[in-house]
Amino acid sequence: MDEGVREQIDEWFDRARGDLEAAALIIRGRGPSSAAAAHIQQGIEKYLKGLLVAHDVVPRKIHDLVPLLSEAVRYLPDLAGYESLCDRATDYYLMDRYPPGPSPAYPWEQLESDLRETETLARQIMQHVEGL
Repeated sequence: MDEGVREQIDEWFDRARGDLEAAALIIRGRGPSSAAAAHIQQGIEKYLKGLLVAHDVVPRKIHDLVPLLSEAVRYLPDLAGYESLCDRATDYYLMDRYPPGPSPAYPWEQLESDLRETETLARQIMQHVEGL
């Protein structure tokens, strides 16, 4: 793999890890659940985009995770089982992040579950990319 491409992938994954670490800290500290949810979405988005870059695909500038997942499944079919997570996380970011209305409050159990599932998705993506 080209060194420049490897650097781009590493940057996507480093930023994704930062988002998931932020989500975990917010969840542990019981901070704003909407902020934790947005970091989960951003982590997933960046892992998926890093995977696409690894396959010489320029990722679209979108935040909707379902189309990104559909593209990623072409290269890593095992990701197909994450559609519900991606659909829910897209709502966290796109539908619930901006006014009007109050900031949403998500159940901690759901966020904890989504974070664990996201960490599993991330491990699968990183293992796949390491094998390229």
